[in-house]
Amino acid sequence: DMGMLLDSVEAYMGPYIWGNYTIIVLPPSYPFGGMENILLTFASPTIIVGDKSQVYVATHEMAHSWTGNAITCQSWEDFWLNEGFTVFIERHISGEINGENFSRLSAQLGNTSMYQD
Repeated sequence: DMGMLLDSVEAYMGPYIWGNYTIIVLPPSYPFGGMENILLTFASPTIIVGDKSQVYVATHEMAHSWTGNAITCQSWEDFWLNEGFTVFIERHISGEINGENFSRLSAQLGNTSMYQD
């Protein structure tokens, strides 16, 4: 599935310029779902589930290869740009693969903070 995801992101964003894309699954104590670096992504084993419902984490980290590594913000003040564009790419790819309804539900679940006081 990783090859298909990378092909999908490349078709949308252009060539992956960093060589091989690698994910290293770390011990369960790793405190994040995933963390991209230029040559590899660190991932928590919690993203590996039988129904593949957490594959969006890999898609998100993969998208950072374009929005965060190839192009990045000038300072931490503008960090939201990296995350905003990356989430946009993640949801676009999930919509292509899983359909528009999946993408819309993902967006709604991801934006629940908008509805909280």
